[in-house]
Amino acid sequence: MSPLPQDTAAIGRGPVLYNPGLLSPEALASVFVVRRGALEELTEQVRAAPEDDAPQHQLVIGRRGMGKTMLLHRLTHVVTQDAALADRWLAVVLDEGPYHVGSLADFWLTAIEEIGLAQGDGGAVASAHDLPQRFRDEELEEAGRAALEAVAQRHGRRLLLLVDGMDVVLDRIGADVEASRLREVLQQAPWLMLVGASTHAIEATYHYERPFYELFRIVELTPLGEAEFLGQLTALARRYDTPQVARLAAQRPAHLRALWRLAGGNPRVVGHLFGVLRELPEAGLKAHMEHLLDRCSGGFRDRLEALAAQTQRVFSALAQRWHPATAQQIADDTRLDRSVASGQLHR
Repeated sequence: MSPLPQDTAAIGRGPVLYNPGLLSPEALASVFVVRRGALEELTEQVRAAPEDDAPQHQLVIGRRGMGKTMLLHRLTHVVTQDAALADRWLAVVLDEGPYHVGSLADFWLTAIEEIGLAQGDGGAVASAHDLPQRFRDEELEEAGRAALEAVAQRHGRRLLLLVDGMDVVLDRIGADVEASRLREVLQQAPWLMLVGASTHAIEATYHYERPFYELFRIVELTPLGEAEFLGQLTALARRYDTPQVARLAAQRPAHLRALWRLAGGNPRVVGHLFGVLRELPEAGLKAHMEHLLDRCSGGFRDRLEALAAQTQRVFSALAQRWHPATAQQIADDTRLDRSVASGQLHR
């Protein structure tokens, strides 16, 4: 996928919430305030990778909206802008959810094409399109891996592939034989380092009988604390010249604390909240909550519908009360047994 014009999506309408690759490195850096610890951690892992041995591969885990994609893009910029790292590494992000990947061969070819597009390397793009015409099955897989290594050699650097949707890739590769071959490459190739991102822990990486057991070092993105939440809002207010939002943070701390709790420490939801506060700076808490829920209703509904039916009933009863409730009160509202309501509340 060829890159889009930088910052076009941000002009005149506020923060980019789903595609940080649209932002210039400078714009992304100006709003990247809440995952600095994870960025420093990953940057140090890249910096410390041994020259002549396979590096330690990384896996970032966090729910949707927790900042995984932004972190990968920011890491790419850091590596590119650091002279010592840029001299050793060619960093490229593979877009979230590479759903056209159906095999290990597809993964190698996708990486070749993305590098070619990012670097203006027509030879790499041509190779990604030509190889499937000349090879099939295992031969295509080996030809793709060899071509990817050749790209690294041609650019005189090691490859840092940042794979958003690593769970999708590993699930699509799936078969034990292909997975074992990928593990072998990752364990032996000094020219390749993977930094993947996933919305959940991947069984193949933590179950001792699975092919990627203990292959990845885990970096977990946890929900934002109150100070991080305020820091992100302040950074967005500064970036998009909205002093009314900055004033809210200073003048109505309890108001924002309630909204932080509703947002669940999710950076993407905070981005939606910034839009609400910018448009309705004088509104009350109830109006802010209603507009935030309207913007995020799809995501919240997906999370609610992922719950079991009984859990949904208990959640709904608790939400409609708007106040703390006992297990007995929830049992009365839902006509469930008290022990069942208590168990669901605990969960």
